[in-house]
Amino acid sequence: MTILYSLLIILGLAYWLEKESKKFPFKINKQVFQEYQSLTNGNTLFYSFLKQSQLQYKEIKWIKLLYITFPLITFVLSEQHFIFTFILAILIYLSLLDYAYYLTDIKYIIAIFISGLIYIIFYQKYLTEQSLFSLFFSVVFCLAISKFGLFFYKKEMLGLGDSLLIIALSPLFTLHQLLQLLLYASLSGLLFVISYFVIKKKIIPRLPFIPFICLSTFILFIDRI
Repeated sequence: MTILYSLLIILGLAYWLEKESKKFPFKINKQVFQEYQSLTNGNTLFYSFLKQSQLQYKEIKWIKLLYITFPLITFVLSEQHFIFTFILAILIYLSLLDYAYYLTDIKYIIAIFISGLIYIIFYQKYLTEQSLFSLFFSVVFCLAISKFGLFFYKKEMLGLGDSLLIIALSPLFTLHQLLQLLLYASLSGLLFVISYFVIKKKIIPRLPFIPFICLSTFILFIDRI
């Protein structure tokens, strides 16, 4: 795929994701409302529910940066298959959602997972066994972290969206690389928490973890070049 063709696709993706970011809270509220209605058989109108919802639209100030960062990663990863650029672009978008709402969009996590499988099946068949083992390990790891948090702290240590994203990315990496991803994400997250405390003189109430997964994935993608 030529660099010009890649740029056209990635700019189209940036435009699409900008529009998606504006619809995101509405779609989530609609899903929650439908589940609420099915459980209660209530007569609440959707727009009444929407007004009372704590999930309201927020303008993501950095969303326009997609038009800069997406072409940049296209050039940086030009020697890699376009799938890596696509996955990293989706990760950047999910990072912005996580930062703004502390939520993620499951359909784009599925898109990452399917893209990774396509790459392994059609371009890296000899790594299939390693990819399956990484996938298995990621599932076990996320379940173990979840059970550990619930047992000792009575809460999730790793959000469901974070866990699903790690699982979705895992087929792209060997076990060693996957462990690197987890280590880099954890260390960068810890560094951010410490920096926040030093600057603000208070503990950060919640930490969006997807941006650090994105950063770690970028480092590992660069390492492939």
